[in-house]
Formats: sequence, C-alpha cells, structure tokens
Amino acid sequence: DHVKRSVLQALNEDCAGPDEPTTERQRLLMAVRAALIAADAAGSGLVREGKTIATWIHEQFLESPRWTQLAILNEIIDRRVNEINCRLIAQDRPAFDWNSFQLACDDLPSRALLLAPCGSGKTLAAWRWAAGQARHRPVNRVLFLYPTRATAKEGFRDYVSWAPEADAVLMHGTAAFDLQDMFDNEDDPRHENKYESEGRLFALGFWPKNAFSATVDQFLSFMQYNYRSVCLLPVLVDSVLVIDEVHSFDRNMLSALMRFLQCFDVPVLCMTATLTPLRLTQLTEECGLALYNDKPDDLAQIAEAPRYRLTLAESRATATERVAAALAAGRRVLWVVNTVNRCHELVNEFLSEAFDPQSQSPRLATPDGTPIYCYHSRFTLHDRTRRHEDIVASMRPGKPVCLGITTQVCEMSLDLDVDLLVTEYCPVTSLIQRMGRCNRDRDARPLDRSGEVIVYEPREQDPYSPDDLTGLDQFLTLVRDRDVTQVDLETALDSVTSPPWLGESYCPFLESGPYASANDASFRDSEDFNCQCVRREDVGAYLEAREHERPGFVLPVPKKMARARCHDAGSEDRRLPRHLGVAAEGHYHALLGYCDRPLDQWRTQ
Repeated sequence: DHVKRSVLQALNEDCAGPDEPTTERQRLLMAVRAALIAADAAGSGLVREGKTIATWIHEQFLESPRWTQLAILNEIIDRRVNEINCRLIAQDRPAFDWNSFQLACDDLPSRALLLAPCGSGKTLAAWRWAAGQARHRPVNRVLFLYPTRATAKEGFRDYVSWAPEADAVLMHGTAAFDLQDMFDNEDDPRHENKYESEGRLFALGFWPKNAFSATVDQFLSFMQYNYRSVCLLPVLVDSVLVIDEVHSFDRNMLSALMRFLQCFDVPVLCMTATLTPLRLTQLTEECGLALYNDKPDDLAQIAEAPRYRLTLAESRATATERVAAALAAGRRVLWVVNTVNRCHELVNEFLSEAFDPQSQSPRLATPDGTPIYCYHSRFTLHDRTRRHEDIVASMRPGKPVCLGITTQVCEMSLDLDVDLLVTEYCPVTSLIQRMGRCNRDRDARPLDRSGEVIVYEPREQDPYSPDDLTGLDQFLTLVRDRDVTQVDLETALDSVTSPPWLGESYCPFLESGPYASANDASFRDSEDFNCQCVRREDVGAYLEAREHERPGFVLPVPKKMARARCHDAGSEDRRLPRHLGVAAEGHYHALLGYCDRPLDQWRTQ
C-alpha cells in the first residue's frame, strides 16, 4: 500500500498534457502502469496453465535476435518472390525483378514515410526495409499493421505465413475463422501448418510470436487503454513496425499514431499511395518521419505513364449508358458507390429480369449473360470471403468481360485491375485509391482500351460530410478531360485544400493521470449504424458450431432492421451471446448480402 500511494502521488505530480514534454520519470511510471496490467493477465493465465512465470517470461525475450537480415531475406522475401515467379510463369510473363525504388528501401532510416503509387510493390519494399533495420539493431519481431481485417489477411497470406509456423500470427477479431482452409491446396508448402497461439493465455499467448500481420487496432488501441492491446506492449521490445495505408486513418486512429510516434522509440515505416499535404506535414514535421517519395528509374516510368482519362458524368443515368457500351465492347468494369443501398439499386438495374432473388441463384448476370459481382460489408463472413475471392479472380488482365459493383470496401482490400472505373463523389484520397483499381498493371495499357474513369455526383452525399469532400472540386478540375499519370494525381493532390483537422483526440494512456482509466470513445472515430447479427435461420447452426467457426455466421445489419433476441423459454435466441442480435428475415441473399428491402420486393429497389 505504501508503494502504491507513492506511485500514485508521483503520477499526480508528473503527468504531462498533450502539449507538454514527457520526462524520463513519466515514461518509467507509464511503463510501471502498463506492466501492472500485463502482470494481472500473467497472474491468472500463466498460473492457470501451470507455467512458471519467471521461466516463461525469460523464454519470450531471448537475447539473440530472431530476425537477422539474412533470415528475413531467406524465410520471407525469397519465398514470396518465388511464389510470384510461379504465377508469372503460369501466365507466360517475364520473371520478377526488383525495381530501383524497392532496392533503395534497404537504406531508409528507422523512422520513415514511404509514398509510392498503387501497384509499385510497396509491401516487398517494406520487408526490405525491415531487413535493412536488422543490419543495425537486434530485431526479434516484425509487425505489419493494417487498417482492415481484409488487408491484414492478405498481408498474412502473402508474406507473414512464409515464416515458420511457430513464429507467424494473424491478429484481428476473426483471425481464427480466416485461417481455416487458407492454404487448402495440398501442393502449397504451408498446407499443414497450424498458425495457432495459446488461447487460454489471452494476449500473452502472442508473446512467443515473431512475425505479425494484424489490424492496427490490435496494437495501437492501448492508447485508449484497451486491455488486450496494453498486454501486447512488451511485444514492441526489439521490434520493427510497418503501418500501411495511413491515408485511411480517421481522427482517433491518426491521433493515436501521432502520439505513438512522438512518445515511443520504435523503428516505424508508415506507407501509402496517397497523402494530403496536411497529413504529410503531421507525419513528417510533427512526428519526425523521413519522407521517401523518390521515383528512380523504372518506378518513374511506371508513375509517368499515361494511365487514366477522367471525365465527369452529368448523372448516374449517363454513367449507366457508358457502362453498357463498355460491357458490350468486352471491357471489365468496376462501379463504386458509397452506400450498400445504392449498390443494390445498381445491381438491380443491370440484372437480368430472369433473376429470382428468392431462389438463391448461383450467379448474377446481365440479360446477355455478363457476370455481375456485388461486394460490400453486409455479408456473413462465410459469404463475404467467397464474394471477395470471386471478384478478385474475375477482375484481372486477361479475364473476360464482367461488371463489379462495390462500396468503398474495394479501396484497400481488392487487388483488381479493370478497364473502366465509375465512382460517386468521395474524398480525394479515396478517389485516388479507387483509381488504383483501374489500369493497375505496372505496364499501363493504352488509353483507348483501358484507364477510363467516370465520376458523378450522387443524389445524396452520405456517408460523407462537406468537410470530407474538401478539395474534391479543385482536384477534378485539375485532372479531368486529359491523359493523367500517377505523378499528375500526386501533383494535383498537393495543390488542393486538405480536409480540416479537428485536433488530436484524447489519449488516456498518456493523459489519464495516475489511473489506467479508459474513456467511452472507441479506437476508431466512426458512427456505427449497424448491429452485429445472426440470421434467424442460422441461429441453430451458430450455436452448434465450434468457436472459431461462429464468426462465419455473423453479419452487420442496419440497427433499424436488427431484432432483439427472443427470451421465451426454449428459444434458441436465449443462448446467443449478448452482443448479437437477430437479423430480420427475408432480406438476405448469398450473392447480394443483406438488403434494406425484403427479397420479395427486390424489383422495387
């Protein structure tokens, strides 16, 4: 009690505000506070599992580094390059070759911001940076942090999974589900690997891991005193971090990232293809990241090749006519809207009259048989995984004509390369990301065949506010009605007004005084209009499923359409976890997802 009172008194005297320098004493006190939380987890988890605490902890933090430069090259980079080459050979394309931009990343400093166009090979470049860091310091863990579960999954499948199975981990809310059958091809050398942690140890079960692909929430939410994230703080010792797609971070996420960069001494590489001038200033001048946006040699050729021709459409009807003409000409088309409801309206507009939404038809198609792919966030995880695989497999060079209709989920998680992109108004950085799904190949196709971009203003701007769309009109004026390169997009972005910055969010970990007290705010600054539900007809299957299979039955449903669970005696609903609702019946189709209107009213969309 005496020690506790002394620590609390010292914390009361020395807690810094957001604009005050952090003293060494304050750093030590924050470390003690975090250590107490981790000790709470260890005191229950390790003892329950019969592990000797001192011995177990010593084993997690070995003095010899796990990741030398040679180990990263041999176990991750070379294996990924070999996988790429196998695919290129199957496509009768030239073998993989490093570009000058990727090679230059070997020598980037320990704190850097990497800006490079879509399709330039940033992730391999980031692994080269990690290998370069291992030349100068001990590196026991490499962490890749992504803004979405889908991008974390791709980062694990393509890179982290090549590490020995005892070292590699995928971390996000439904990771156990995503790992099922990820490598179901028996010819894949990872086919029998088991990427598991000691689940009964809670977050401590991840301490032995050395290669992480995770959502950024899993680590940076310790700034909001997320218990699990605080318990993972020791993992940052002798680690290097790569944080991807930083353009997409909302206010809370960016605040946490900035405070982390300012207060923690860990090698960090942030990267993205697009960044507003304001955010660039925040990450370089305020957070000390060294900017690397050079385009040497072959990358300059990629970035300076005419790749897009952007035009404005007067209305959605005008865009529909041009899409119909493109499909008739055999081109792959991606249409991006900002709400699920408008996604369904478009699908209905193009869909054959013969389609019966209540039949659970195996495919969507236009009257002439052109495949349609509908993709957004309102699918069960089982079906979303299938829809993701379908649209990615069908929208690459050399594939037949097809139409993809998606929401903004396509901006980061879909590796597509279409000939025509149609999009509603959206923030400038989002528009550039969407354009990165069109004429994406490093060897740009001629603009008479590919690269057309059509932008139109929807009848409603939701979910974006006027502040979100700041600078869009300026940007469109600069790039419309001419041949455009990726360099042109960057130059235009640098020239337009950035959305306003509302200031940093409250950071309890650094500012809450002597107590580890979280606030009510979530790590992400977003209004959640959806409720996590299970379809009524899936309740029994959900309850019978094993723990790691259950997320496959969950889907986001608008709150107004989520029903409370039935608590009558004998009802299966009573056994559902408290955070789950039950989705209103008659609205779901495996190819369409959850619709606002019942399926028997589909044609009235």
